[in-house]
Amino acid sequence: MGDQRPTVQRLQLGATLRRKREAAGQLQEQAAAALDCDTSKISRIENGRSGIKAAELEKLLDLYRVTGPERDELLDVGKESRQRRRRKLYGDTLPGHFRRFIDLEADATEIRSYEGELVPGLLQTEDYARALIRSALFGADQAEVDRWVQLRMDRKIILTRDTPPPPRLWCVLGEAAFARPIGGLDVLRGQVEHLLQVTAEPTMVTIQVLPFQVGAYPGLGGSFTLLSLGTAAPAIGHMDTLGVGSTYVEREAVSSLVERFDRLRAKALGPEESRTFILDRIAQQGKEA
Repeated sequence: MGDQRPTVQRLQLGATLRRKREAAGQLQEQAAAALDCDTSKISRIENGRSGIKAAELEKLLDLYRVTGPERDELLDVGKESRQRRRRKLYGDTLPGHFRRFIDLEADATEIRSYEGELVPGLLQTEDYARALIRSALFGADQAEVDRWVQLRMDRKIILTRDTPPPPRLWCVLGEAAFARPIGGLDVLRGQVEHLLQVTAEPTMVTIQVLPFQVGAYPGLGGSFTLLSLGTAAPAIGHMDTLGVGSTYVEREAVSSLVERFDRLRAKALGPEESRTFILDRIAQQGKEA
């Protein structure tokens, strides 16, 4: 029987293996045949509920035609997934850390995000994302910037997909995110208008604004994301540093982030009040143009 409390590494590896299997046009039955097991084991591996031995992982990567640095990276993740960790907080600085986070994000049934200074990636316009990424990756060439921008735009597909159903996205945004002119005033205005649009459409997106007048609050000084992966898996917390690495919080330690998010929601403007705030900000920015 697999571990009933999947770790982040297992969840990451399982989600990535499933996407690699699908990209290779392979069914679970074919993966099971490669490992000489039943399909239930493949399902448990892919949902993070069962570990995978090094030799088994090698066979699946052969079947899915995964080679080069990506193969080495997944073998490293597989090794980490087989190690027992006592820590609840740990870093992920492998080159593909962000791609593996995206795999988890795509599997989430609910995403709760707090950002004090910036608009979160799933809600960014292309112009806003480009200005932000160009600044964060100071000195990077245009191709590198373009790669990160495209990756960020591709992530947004999960909010409008039909199958599986899109995740419920709930964001608390500090007022600074509506005031900092990332890319200039025109880019910021386009970004704020986009936030109004996504809350007006019949999507599963809720935005609450945390105004300056609140003063000190629980999330001051640090942004984070909570990913709920359905009733079969625990929620995990994630904090990302663009181009550097990721920090994950899981199991018991994530409860403090859940509590912090709930306290932030209580202090922020309600969803309708937040829409009014966004409308007022758009009008104000129009006068400043």
